[in-house]
Amino acid sequence: TSCLFWCQGGWGQIDMLLCGLEMMSLWFFFTAPEKGGAQRFALGYVFAGLAMLAKGPVGLGIPIGIYVAVTLVSGGLATLKRWHWLWGIPLACAIPGAWLWLAVRENPPSEYFHAMFGAKSFGRVLADHHAQAFYYYLKTFPLDFLPWTVFLPAAYRALEPGVLRRRLVAWVLVVIFLFSLSVGKRNLYILTAWPGAAKLIAASWGGF
Repeated sequence: TSCLFWCQGGWGQIDMLLCGLEMMSLWFFFTAPEKGGAQRFALGYVFAGLAMLAKGPVGLGIPIGIYVAVTLVSGGLATLKRWHWLWGIPLACAIPGAWLWLAVRENPPSEYFHAMFGAKSFGRVLADHHAQAFYYYLKTFPLDFLPWTVFLPAAYRALEPGVLRRRLVAWVLVVIFLFSLSVGKRNLYILTAWPGAAKLIAASWGGF
């Protein structure tokens, strides 16, 4: 029910699909340690691979970034010392890799790969027509998260200091930070921060 989600939810843009796939990936990552591991991690990487297929390397980078940041602030360094990284990342990359292999067999024009690996992926990190200042998301996020933005300071105070608060704050901040490093910026790029912020408010609601 936040402003940007409400507006974008009615459009057929790829960003909402990307956010949904990344959230599915995160759900499997976060529930894997409690529910037996390898199979759920595998599903997490599959959804990350589908997210890559939707919109490039960010589909893998953002779920992993959130998972690592949230796990670290929870004191779960030991949880990160697992073998799934060695086979999971190649598994995720195999999904867009298979698509590209099939595309190569069809002899597409060079512009196809230029757009995929240039303008649509790495080009946005270094140079883009959506170039904005480093602090761009600090201006857009408070407006786009309305009306819930007004509750965020109180939500932070109402939620007792502890693991849950650290996890949710880390979730939001790591997404904003990672996309702030890119030259190209649009408010849609940080949609994955919204669920973390919404969870922060929901978790603290009883404390109001």
